[in-house]
Amino acid sequence: MKNEILKMEAPAIAEVDVLICGGGPAGTAASIAAARQGARCFLVEQQGCLGGVGTNALVGTWLGSFSRDGAFPVIKGVFAEIVDLLAAERGAIPAEQDVVGGTRHLGYAPWHGRTTPFEFEPCKRVCESLVQKAGVRLRYFTTAVSPTAENGRVAGVFIHSKNGMEFVRAKAVVDATGDADITARAGCAFTKGRPEDGLMSAPSVFPLLEDVDSEAFARYCRDTGDVRLRAVINTLKAKGAWPFEFDILVCCELTRPGRFFINALQQKGIDGTNADQVTAAMIAGRREARVLVDLMRQAVPGFNQARLVETSHVLGVRETRRIVGEHTLTVDEVRTGAAYHDTIALSGYQWDMADPKELSQQHMQGVQFRKPYTEIPYRCLVPRGMDNLIVAGRCVSTEWEAMGVLRVMPACFAMGQAAGIAAAMTARSGIPFRNLDTEELRSRLRADNALLSA
Repeated sequence: MKNEILKMEAPAIAEVDVLICGGGPAGTAASIAAARQGARCFLVEQQGCLGGVGTNALVGTWLGSFSRDGAFPVIKGVFAEIVDLLAAERGAIPAEQDVVGGTRHLGYAPWHGRTTPFEFEPCKRVCESLVQKAGVRLRYFTTAVSPTAENGRVAGVFIHSKNGMEFVRAKAVVDATGDADITARAGCAFTKGRPEDGLMSAPSVFPLLEDVDSEAFARYCRDTGDVRLRAVINTLKAKGAWPFEFDILVCCELTRPGRFFINALQQKGIDGTNADQVTAAMIAGRREARVLVDLMRQAVPGFNQARLVETSHVLGVRETRRIVGEHTLTVDEVRTGAAYHDTIALSGYQWDMADPKELSQQHMQGVQFRKPYTEIPYRCLVPRGMDNLIVAGRCVSTEWEAMGVLRVMPACFAMGQAAGIAAAMTARSGIPFRNLDTEELRSRLRADNALLSA
């Protein structure tokens, strides 16, 4: 089909120090941190709330903010502020109050603990309040479309909303889209998927259930050890009653007993940057949610009266693009616990990149870490070839398996906080991101209560 050409003028509606594209954990933290440094900030988000997959995909448990052994916190800063505000109104349970292993918030698996379950509605409001209190200009229902880039600098970004196409000029841009949309459209190099075939871990639609008998479910998990319900699924398979390709269920209880989100409905072969595929995955996942809940009522102890309240508003995408940065975090660095002169955040999460073809398989399972946390170097956030563009979130520069350790929400909050402070520094000084004084950046992060070492 022949391409068509669109020519139009877009009004320049703002000239700011820092433009943040995307209001998930990374973008929320970046905007707060940059504004607190005195930068004039504009945050655009395509949904109607902040929080990203936490609020829109109904993934109501934050993981990885404590060391892997559950001994100490590794992420504070903006993330901890949000948790504290939520906990004060009983909208979250801090990780300090969760067990070291076998948490009910991730289906009693012994390898999971120190989680932070939270409620969606207060999370939206708390994030929004902190952003506004910091003085950030916030625009919902607005998509960052495309940057204008020349000679290694982004002059600004075209955005689209009910107002039509508009343009925002910025001295520095934070790409917190999760998919590196702005970075890719600026012409920067990126990779996608695992190296052998380019395939990506399957995204999920998440059902939210209520009226679960928590005590009956807990007894089953503790008495049998069937914490991922493989035995239940195998029984259904033997009867020819299991229509899905995945063979584990992760039943995550929220702050209130009897209220669960289910991590299971993986949609195989989906590219999260392809609108048609994302649409198909949402439709299939929503249809499959009803089938899954009916089966759980029949076969999973405690779920016989469970009620499907809703499915996630967006697809829970685990990975798409990863930038080619000034440094690429490798699997070997994660495994051996590498330390860096420019560490700007930590993560206490585990290996977690499911095989795109065998949905319930983890090929790094059993590979030991030398340290109970992973350091994240600043250079992974800096795309090659651009002076005033930085990324934060799951699209930073890593090898495929290494990305699983960083892609969880608390680590994205921490990376976003670092990107926001760096953006304020670049906007003020004009110094390219790659040449920033990382000791000064680290000093500002520490002053903002971020953890850079354990």
